[in-house]
Amino acid sequence: DAFGDWSSDVCSSDLRTFITGSLTMQRSTRITKIAEIADREEKTAAEKFQSALKNYQNADGKLQELAEYHNEYCNSSRPSAGQLDISNLQDTRAFLRKLNDVIAIQKNVVSQCEQQMEIARKHWLEKKQKTMSLDRLADTYRDEERAEVDRREQINSDDLNVLRFTWMQRQQTAV
Repeated sequence: DAFGDWSSDVCSSDLRTFITGSLTMQRSTRITKIAEIADREEKTAAEKFQSALKNYQNADGKLQELAEYHNEYCNSSRPSAGQLDISNLQDTRAFLRKLNDVIAIQKNVVSQCEQQMEIARKHWLEKKQKTMSLDRLADTYRDEERAEVDRREQINSDDLNVLRFTWMQRQQTAV
């Protein structure tokens, strides 16, 4: 047995059927099935990239809002010439320190989201490239298979013409 001892296993019969069945399957059909799996993987990677992009955009939007709020608060909380209140000034400075801390944290979040987005983008592009390559390979295999069918049909047609010619020659010599 070409499959060795493992062919007697119960679960291996499905594998054996798949292997022997796939050997009789055309190359274009086999590669198309692989391309379909790659296409599903690409779509999953694209969805993950889209999600990572949204996370990045949301985090960046929050950072922009915090920066705008910081600027607005700084502009609105400046004491005018005759209104210097030490307690108010200390509260404002404490609030701005906390706001700066939050902005720094949000910058880190944006940076992490950007890294995750870039990783997801690269992964998606790799999957997309693989899918495109497999699709091109399937097209090439289909073209080769069509050419082989055409070649066989031509050989059969040539053989049939030779048989007809030979038959007609025999008919003419028999008369």
